[in-house]
Amino acid sequence: MRTNEIELNLLSWNSKAMFIHEIDPDVTFLQEIWEPKQMIIDLIQGLKIKNLRGDGYGGTLLASKLPNLNPTSNSIKLNDDTVITKFVLAGNRFLWLSSLYINHGTKKNVLNTMAELQRHIPESDWPYIILAGDWNVNLNDKDNKITEALNYVWKSMNLNIIRCGNSRIEREIDFVVWE
Repeated sequence: MRTNEIELNLLSWNSKAMFIHEIDPDVTFLQEIWEPKQMIIDLIQGLKIKNLRGDGYGGTLLASKLPNLNPTSNSIKLNDDTVITKFVLAGNRFLWLSSLYINHGTKKNVLNTMAELQRHIPESDWPYIILAGDWNVNLNDKDNKITEALNYVWKSMNLNIIRCGNSRIEREIDFVVWE
């Protein structure tokens, strides 16, 4: 992924995956870290921002091994599993990054998460948002009301979807959103 001519290698995955250490991303977005193998967490180098729910499920981890990517403020909660954090990149650019997990892909959960995003992030910053993760919304189901609602919200925010392919049989629920 390129942002203002800086190339970032991103990895978004469910923490239950065992081969994650074989990939060398600059930024890692993990979802469902409620019971991660500590070995996996230990293999991820650099800054780690972890968000856990109180019920022992869900949760996310955002990690960066880039020395020139530094958080500028406290993370902002978007839902029980997800936070978003503003980072300074190379001292003169910024990005809002979030490892996103929506536990139940209901219309209410999805739209509430996007409403929290819009409430906390200034519109002038929307072009600098990267949301990667498990949305639990099937992009392949064009007639689904949740997919329709998300497409409407993303279009109104000028955000694009980077499709990652089917992650569960015929379902595409894991993807990246950015401008």
